[in-house]
Amino acid sequence: METALVGSALSMTAGTRDLDKNKGKSEVQLTAESLETIFSISEEMDLNGKEGCFSCRQYLAFFIGLKNESLLEPFTYVALSRLKLPGSSEWLTTHAAKVAELKKSLTPKP
Repeated sequence: METALVGSALSMTAGTRDLDKNKGKSEVQLTAESLETIFSISEEMDLNGKEGCFSCRQYLAFFIGLKNESLLEPFTYVALSRLKLPGSSEWLTTHAAKVAELKKSLTPKP
């Protein structure tokens, strides 16, 4: 049931793309904002590690961690960079320090 609520939230965030406040935002920027919303909702609903939910047990902690470290946005841009979406290469260049911080956080610790 909780994961269905998250799915509904995802649909609702997609519906906000046409609002005036989102005019001029790039596709990747809207995606990053949607992911931030979805993982915030998942965290508030305490879905991290939820029994019976494979994604909640296997992946959610990683993405909530990125969100809490303010690294979800650079992760989104890096993950989608091969799509060559408008504005993404400029964002990556402008925010090189954030990308470096992301890469450092993803480097395995001894």
